[in-house]
Amino acid sequence: SSLQYESPSMSFYFTKMQIENELGKSPDLIFKSFSRKPIGAASIGQVHEAFLKNGDKVAVKVQYPDMDKIIKSDLTTLKIGLLPLKMIMKTKLEPLINEVEAVLLNELDYIKEAENLDRFKGFYKDNPHVVIPEHYKEYTTKRVLTMKYIEGKPFEKALQEDDFSMEEKNNVAHILIQSLLYTLFKHKMIHADPHPGNFLVIDKETLALLDFGCIKVFEDKFIQNYKKLVKSIIIKDSKNIRQAYVDLDFVKENETEKLDALEEFSEFLSLPYRNKENFNLGENLNKLKEGQVEFKKMADRVGFRVPKEFIYLNRTVFGLGMILFRMKVNMNFYNEIESYLFEES
Repeated sequence: SSLQYESPSMSFYFTKMQIENELGKSPDLIFKSFSRKPIGAASIGQVHEAFLKNGDKVAVKVQYPDMDKIIKSDLTTLKIGLLPLKMIMKTKLEPLINEVEAVLLNELDYIKEAENLDRFKGFYKDNPHVVIPEHYKEYTTKRVLTMKYIEGKPFEKALQEDDFSMEEKNNVAHILIQSLLYTLFKHKMIHADPHPGNFLVIDKETLALLDFGCIKVFEDKFIQNYKKLVKSIIIKDSKNIRQAYVDLDFVKENETEKLDALEEFSEFLSLPYRNKENFNLGENLNKLKEGQVEFKKMADRVGFRVPKEFIYLNRTVFGLGMILFRMKVNMNFYNEIESYLFEES
């Protein structure tokens, strides 16, 4: 959130230069008005408020100059820096590095982000509680993305300043959870950057999702194996828990000690679904922290491979989880996920 709204911005000279390079004209000639100061800034670009000549209010996302060269250089440095670890790490590093590299390089292409906006807008076309920005194709290039401006309040600011009851917090949590489960299990795709700065509260029943540069697409086989794992954890099916971890390539079938540790960790993961009743994150935070500590001890003792698909999936699941922890929601998590795991699609 701090990065999104408070980070230092590049000077307007560079913003103007980037827009001229990408759109062929100065922003003063393209737009009816264009704010010199950005309304948001992040790691690879910043957003300016503007108005088109027809009066439409827009948000113009401008990438910092030479970001492609900087990121490629950083990735090269990372690969070199990790060379010594290959001798001692139990996990193969190349697939993990390649996964990060592919997603980061896609994130640099705003034309691909515009396509993601269209895709997710289609996913949510019948959902009145989720708003996805429209984009303007004629004012969008690889390094400039022009979107319809969405009026709303930054997520954390809304939770701090507005009077949300527990029921309203649970409802916001429901929207967030369903936005992940629906695209993951129905469309094999996730918005993989779920920090609070990428959500706007339009009202207490409507959220806007922002920044669709970091998107992860999964193969059908992975989704089926992951669904099997989650379902088995919830119903405590030991045989299928162990088989799912093997199928997902965390371990081999003969790595009994690792399988024992993973099954033990699954007991911790099942906590929010136990008894199919409401689970109060505020009251159970200590239990969840204890589970994290125990898992770290187990991982250090036996070592696990990390399948590349879990880099961005875990980032998304745990990122969303941290938002829910901070909201201290009290809700029935089993009801949230039941239809995706136990009902035929």
